[in-house]
Amino acid sequence: MESIEHKSFLDHFLDFSLAQYQLEEVVQIVMVDILSHVSKYAHDTPFIAIFGLILAQTLDPSVFRYVYLLNEVLLGLDLICPLDIRPIFMVLYPFLTDEDIDPHVLTYVSFSNNRISAYHISQYLMHCIIRSKEPRIGEALSKLLQNPGSRPDTMNMTEFSISLEVVFPLATNRTKDLYFSQCIENVRKDSKQSAVPIEILAQGLAHMQLVHSMSSLVHDINEKVVHYRNKIPAAMVEAGLKQKLLAVDNIPSYDQAKKQLVEINKAAKSLELLNTNPCWREDVDLASEYLDLTRLDSGV
Repeated sequence: MESIEHKSFLDHFLDFSLAQYQLEEVVQIVMVDILSHVSKYAHDTPFIAIFGLILAQTLDPSVFRYVYLLNEVLLGLDLICPLDIRPIFMVLYPFLTDEDIDPHVLTYVSFSNNRISAYHISQYLMHCIIRSKEPRIGEALSKLLQNPGSRPDTMNMTEFSISLEVVFPLATNRTKDLYFSQCIENVRKDSKQSAVPIEILAQGLAHMQLVHSMSSLVHDINEKVVHYRNKIPAAMVEAGLKQKLLAVDNIPSYDQAKKQLVEINKAAKSLELLNTNPCWREDVDLASEYLDLTRLDSGV
């Protein structure tokens, strides 16, 4: 089998930039410009902050893939009201107790100004990653610390592989080798370095675990949300749905707005709002007509 050449994230980024701009002098100018903008916008944009932390070797590049998978899950969810966040956390992080989930629910509600959407949840989870409070990464770190190597803060390839046999036995030897090789390239200070900080390995482990749970995660969360929603007052669910309906006008993309209306209509049907409350039918129809008129006016 042909061996894979592993490079650090920064090396890959430099190779990409050189392929785009051809001249090293230009690449140097671009790099300075990029880094200055990362510093400028990281405070307000979690994704840019994560990018900067990966360049600084504080986070492993697998965090990018982890966030991508989280977003795939979130985009497949049927969300109505802010209270949906609790069952989402219950399934997304099954190892958390109710007491563990409570602070996250309260913090999310404050963080999102009591709104619910894939965007708001994604922003919150990236916020947690940046502050080392993301539950799955924290759980992975805790498990690795319970099965340490010869040193408490780092592991070499052999120690990482042995630890995963206990912590995550589903990982194949090839997967272990691949993750460790990628991790060490991103933190290597010299050719003699053979160990990786456990905090970095935990981020790769969290990604591995999420990959293995992806097949049924969206279905399981949606099912849990519906089950949980049936336990809370219908008026609270209706209020959340109304909030989403009012927000349709602010969605810049016609197709996305139309999709939002379809989801709202589907949720309203499931709650029997269209039959019991004539105003709901009128509001949904008016919103749909407004979108169509806007599209005609803009020539889309």
